[in-house]
Amino acid sequence: MNVRRLRLVRVLRGILDFMLILAGVFVAAFALWLLFSMVGAGGGGRVPDVSIPVAFGEGPLFHVLPVEIGPDAASVVDSLAAVGTRGELRFVTTHVRLHLLASATLILGSLVVLWGLFLLRQILATTAEGSPFHRANVRRLNLMGWILVGVGILGPVAEFLLSRWILTYVGATRPPMVPPAPLPSIEAIFGGLLLLVLASIWHLAADMAEEQSLTV
Repeated sequence: MNVRRLRLVRVLRGILDFMLILAGVFVAAFALWLLFSMVGAGGGGRVPDVSIPVAFGEGPLFHVLPVEIGPDAASVVDSLAAVGTRGELRFVTTHVRLHLLASATLILGSLVVLWGLFLLRQILATTAEGSPFHRANVRRLNLMGWILVGVGILGPVAEFLLSRWILTYVGATRPPMVPPAPLPSIEAIFGGLLLLVLASIWHLAADMAEEQSLTV
């Protein structure tokens, strides 16, 4: 590896180190916020609000929310409806379990991001040592790919189940709200598949590097 590329790798590793520190500070701050929220909820004091994703309207997959037509447009438009309207249901509660459940997806998401940043930092660290096609990098790329695929498939399902439970618990009636449809995240799955393909290419490159070292 030439000096210019090695310098670039070190710069990228420094940027990732900075991002890991920021992410760690965010997770620690969020953990403290959650702790004080539970203390406030348990003690009956003032607690911050929490929110969950919801879809407005009715329907199993594509949620439709009817919209009232004004008298001036009644002769022009037969019906109006908002389709695919999503938002957040924000509420204040002193129930400790609700605080934990409403924050569950954010906690898990933060941990997954930290894990991914750490794996990427490890890949750059091995590359900076002069071994970009190390077997450990192949395993890390594979792991990152499967993490993204899992997030793309299981993340919306977990979000759906969480929103469904909380909506049933709080008893919200108007406007009509339902959990967001558990549709897979195409972006996350596609990104994960790209990493898996890259890991396969990395595996072949690692084989070629080993054969070359044995030949020499």
